[in-house]
Amino acid sequence: MAFHPLWLPQPWWIVFPFSSGRGDRIRAVRSCLQNDGGFGNWPRAESYLECCFQAFVALNALDAVAVVDTRPVRRFLLDRETTAGGFADDPGGHPTLFNTFYAAVCLNLLNRTDAIDPSTHLAFVATHEKRKGRSLSYACIPGWEPELIATFWAVTTRFVLGAIPKDDGRLIADWVESCWSEEDGAYGASPGHPAAIEYTYCALAVLAILGHPVPDHRTGRITSFVSDLFDTSRSLFGERPGAPGAWSDSMWAVACLAMLGTIDALDLRTHTRLVRGLVPDQLWHLHCQLTILSYLDQTEPQTRLRLVNIEHVPAANGYSVVSTTIQNRPVINSPVVQLDMSETSARRVSAIVDELEQLIRKPPRQSFEESFGAVLDELSAEVTSVFLPRAVFRPGEEEVSFLELSSEPDLLAIPLELARIDDELMMLRHSPGRLIRTLQPGTADGTDFTPSAKLRVLLLGGSHQGRREVLSTVEPELADIEAVFRAMGTTEVHRLQGRDFTRRNLRTALTESVAPWDIIHYSGHTFSLGSTGETSGIMLADGELEARVMADWLGGGLPRLLFVSGCASARLIGSQSGLFRWTNRGMASVWASHGIPYLGSYWSIRDREGAAFAARFYQWIAAGYPIGEALRQTRQYFRNRRVRPSGWAGYSLVGSPRIRLCTYQFAAR
Repeated sequence: MAFHPLWLPQPWWIVFPFSSGRGDRIRAVRSCLQNDGGFGNWPRAESYLECCFQAFVALNALDAVAVVDTRPVRRFLLDRETTAGGFADDPGGHPTLFNTFYAAVCLNLLNRTDAIDPSTHLAFVATHEKRKGRSLSYACIPGWEPELIATFWAVTTRFVLGAIPKDDGRLIADWVESCWSEEDGAYGASPGHPAAIEYTYCALAVLAILGHPVPDHRTGRITSFVSDLFDTSRSLFGERPGAPGAWSDSMWAVACLAMLGTIDALDLRTHTRLVRGLVPDQLWHLHCQLTILSYLDQTEPQTRLRLVNIEHVPAANGYSVVSTTIQNRPVINSPVVQLDMSETSARRVSAIVDELEQLIRKPPRQSFEESFGAVLDELSAEVTSVFLPRAVFRPGEEEVSFLELSSEPDLLAIPLELARIDDELMMLRHSPGRLIRTLQPGTADGTDFTPSAKLRVLLLGGSHQGRREVLSTVEPELADIEAVFRAMGTTEVHRLQGRDFTRRNLRTALTESVAPWDIIHYSGHTFSLGSTGETSGIMLADGELEARVMADWLGGGLPRLLFVSGCASARLIGSQSGLFRWTNRGMASVWASHGIPYLGSYWSIRDREGAAFAARFYQWIAAGYPIGEALRQTRQYFRNRRVRPSGWAGYSLVGSPRIRLCTYQFAAR
């Protein structure tokens, strides 16, 4: 398996199935956040850049970086930036290489390295260089002897802030290899020093970053060296053979085996159980524990999904649902079913969704419905066979079920709603909603959510490919939606479209509103940037707007529902590789991680079909139906009128389906 450092954002192949205690771990990390915006090793402790690094590595391992308000943390980091380059312990202090490493990694995990000038910090790192013959190394302090740990800090910082020239990479790799201890079978702090696990980790990490393979004959020796470090009395690894076990040494030992691809030398099940059973008493130990478990769990072949709540309610009325959700935890005393999906199945589902998208974008001249229906049936059969045991779904004939599907982020891209229950699509028989394990306290889980008799609705009309003309269907779509809410009498509706739909006007509407908007509806084109669409968002009259920027404008004023009526607005990115990939910049992931109930489509939508679907959906919302049931009723409406599935089957709700937006009642026609 390819090595991925835990201090970089997680790629799709790493899954962290912490099914118990994850919330406690997140709260433990957050409790170390101090008033100055930094993290300390304990609650109410002094803040340090090192502790910020530990906190964000821990949150990254939990896939929960988004749960922290990053603005004060970012200020804390940038206050310690020096004009001469590098970062210091305190504002105005003397910069050090290790603090520069901590700050650079933190900013990278926050996707905010653009907030600093990399050249000044790279120049500071260069002052620690020591070039000698055909080798390049780094010292902790300029003028000192070079060490592996300093070289690790420097190489990582250079890697995060910019590319490392190939010539420098070869020189660094040559020096790292000179630190090999033939006697011990591992790496020492510098040439001629005895081997230790910390320096072995630094050596392997530097070689991995540089793309320099470890010689085959050394892999076995390092694995044996690591295996001899295990302290059975403490269930942890030590620094050297015979040394007492410690958290940090265990973290480095497991990371070394992961990098070498020999982690199966451990009894993974036993070792994971032992590490989980240990109770960390400070942020540093928690950071080590989560890093160890993260490396162990890289070998896990399954992606996990949980049905955290199955709630039966009468189909005809009685939608005043009372939530028993407490602090974003699953509803108590509810059925919980653990379901797995293999990587092979995930690839297959991804490929079929891509096939549907291609059919919509380039439909065959004849028999589009037949072709689309056949592929849709194939997708439904694949999802059904992998996921949903039919025994779970046995409500009475007069009931529907609110199904909250809680999963790892990667599964957000899998259209579970298309599973079949007794030969009927789940989305037509029940009211599903998707929850993710990175959920930030917000409105998506329905906690402390009270329906309102008065709604504030913001309608947004996107422009056509960046030009100022509005799509022909946007005006009637927004007019129909506005008419639905105007009929309630007490609803405030504001519309931005055409030439008025600019960055300035939208920012004003979001940041200077007297109260949060209950519903934000966007109709128009979406966009994606990058080779795999890492960044996505909506189209304004004066250009593109990334979803993450819009989320920043919202701040704490989160809407109760965001509906993006645009093509492929619910998909994750990276399907070209055969699997979906989770980033914090794609549209679906931005809204989900902010805790905003979000409605979008897995595939492209034809303009008229999308407009009709949105208007009908809001009729059910205005009638007092919960979001999930309003979505189900809308799907049923178009299915009963023989509208093709491409027009109604692709919508997905990220958030609790039990949320009811308003108390007003009138019959949806």
